[in-house]
Amino acid sequence: MEVLTEILRNLFRGMAYTWEAPKLFGWFHCTMSAAMILAAIVLYRHDLSLTAEKKKKRLFTAGAVLAVSEVWKQLFLWFNVSKEVYSWWYFPFQLCSMPMYLCLLLPLCRREMETAVLRFLGSCGIFAAVCALAFPVDMLRIWPLLTLHGFLWHGIMIYTGLIALSLCPVRKWQDHSHTVLLLLVLACAAEIINSVGTAAAGSGALPDMFYISPYIVTQQPVFHDIAVRFGNTVEIMVYLTAVAVFSYGTGRSISLWMERRGHADS
Repeated sequence: MEVLTEILRNLFRGMAYTWEAPKLFGWFHCTMSAAMILAAIVLYRHDLSLTAEKKKKRLFTAGAVLAVSEVWKQLFLWFNVSKEVYSWWYFPFQLCSMPMYLCLLLPLCRREMETAVLRFLGSCGIFAAVCALAFPVDMLRIWPLLTLHGFLWHGIMIYTGLIALSLCPVRKWQDHSHTVLLLLVLACAAEIINSVGTAAAGSGALPDMFYISPYIVTQQPVFHDIAVRFGNTVEIMVYLTAVAVFSYGTGRSISLWMERRGHADS
């Protein structure tokens, strides 16, 4: 085990070259965000003619790619960022982590659960990815490989969301109800992780899964001001409501675009 650890340590520390972290709204940020969105659309259009079953296999494959890349990220963080001390801040259960789990679980889902997962990918998934690409503060790192990983991850999220909506479009608010329920279930799981992680973290960085930890004042624009003025509980409720509403708007708008072009399967 010690030999394997040493091999991994040398391998991942060899990947830890650094650069000057790209600036928010700078040329790198804007170029990479636009490139990821464009690449996701091009790949989606390439796979548009596939059967429903093949599209679902594409989603599973995307989930597997995300899972492998997450293992790489966790090892990179372990050896280069947290210096072999586990940091709960990097636990992989953010809203943007959900496509990894949901795409892998999709083959096990049936009927209403499959529908909820597909619409979650197409509404919450795309909404979260676009927000992250628009304001990627946590992705603009001094490590270029980690930065590139973040942008590629969110590009894949947009691709999976587009494929999911082509299979199961959002036509009305009722279509979104199971998605909201799934969002709330996942948010509850995130809060459990936040509580357990906070108790286990000691003096280390605290977890903030879904950015709804009751133990941390969020730094997200607008919501930070709400938390400071009204407290974390109110801010979390407003935040989750906003995610539910704006993700519906995202899924509905893209579904309309697909239907007008004959892209949606059902």
